[in-house]
Amino acid sequence: MLWKWLLSFKGRIGRGRYWAANCLYLVVLLGAFGFASYVTPGNENVKNPWSISAFIIAGVFIFLSSAAVCVKRFHDRGKSGWWFLLFYLAERMGSFFQPGSATIETPVQFFGFLLEVSAVLWIVIELGILRGQDGVNRYGPDPRVLAAA
Repeated sequence: MLWKWLLSFKGRIGRGRYWAANCLYLVVLLGAFGFASYVTPGNENVKNPWSISAFIIAGVFIFLSSAAVCVKRFHDRGKSGWWFLLFYLAERMGSFFQPGSATIETPVQFFGFLLEVSAVLWIVIELGILRGQDGVNRYGPDPRVLAAA
């Protein structure tokens, strides 16, 4: 059931499971950091293949799982899962306009920053705050009804 919740693109999930999945991603990421620090103490983590492997595995899991969870949240909101692609592209484009920069020095970097922040705010409001559709929709039964049963 856990793998279906985290990796299946079918069905609907409520806000609670969405936030639980995001907390799990934080734990996975902290676990990767902890493992990397354990196998290579100091500042050598970037050069250690075990550290790199831990971050690759964690990153692939988090990306695939978050895509599945976001698609199911969009389904709960009555929208196609393709909306996730729009969010992802907007967020990536924001990063593209400010490559490796910790400061905003040009109008292009400012545009990238606004695009990225807007995408993140939109996804938090759309998936994390707004309630899903009541009752059955074309993506499946209401997850609140399933949880109450």
